Amino acid sequence: MELARLLANRKGVIVEGVGIVAVGSLTIEQAYVNYSSVFHATFVKYLQDLLRDGFLLPGEREASRLFATSG
Repeated sequence: MELARLLANRKGVIVEGVGIVAVGSLTIEQAYVNYSSVFHATFVKYLQDLLRDGFLLPGEREASRLFATSG
């Protein structure tokens, strides 16, 4: 299995069409921390790309506006 091979070398991966898959070596809390780390790193990378390149996808500007104004 490709996913098992990838997770053998990483604590979490992004699977297209699924989302973030993370593992914890001993507890579910470790998996949660690993998931949160992948999510945070991905979000920061998205924001960096957004600052560099602007909005690229249809509806992205509107979705960003909704996210910023929801409370």
